[in-house]
Amino acid sequence: MTNLFDEAKVLLTINSEDGYYAQRKTVVLSGKFEFDILSNKDEGLAKGSYKATIILPISGVQSIEFVKLAGIEYENLTGLLVRRNGIVAPFVEYGFDFVVP
Repeated sequence: MTNLFDEAKVLLTINSEDGYYAQRKTVVLSGKFEFDILSNKDEGLAKGSYKATIILPISGVQSIEFVKLAGIEYENLTGLLVRRNGIVAPFVEYGFDFVVP
C-alpha cells in the first residue's frame, strides 16, 4: 500500500557489490504498486548483500493525471521521503538493504 496518488510512475533499482544491477518500473493503481520479478539470468539472486532504492522520479516523466494532484514541483507531497534540495527537482526516495542468504 502507498499513499501516492494513482498513476504515479515508480522506479526500483537493485545493485550489489559484485556488480549485479537491475531496474524495474511500475505504476501506482488503487493505492498499490508491485514490480516484476527480479532474477539473475532467470536464476534466483546470488547469495550476498544488495541495496534497493525506490524512487518517484521528477514530475517531467510522470503522467499528467498524477502531476495535477501532486503538483509540478510536488508541492502537494509531504513527508520524510520527499527530497527538496533546491538544485535538483524534487523527488521521493526510499532505500533499504537486504541479504540473500
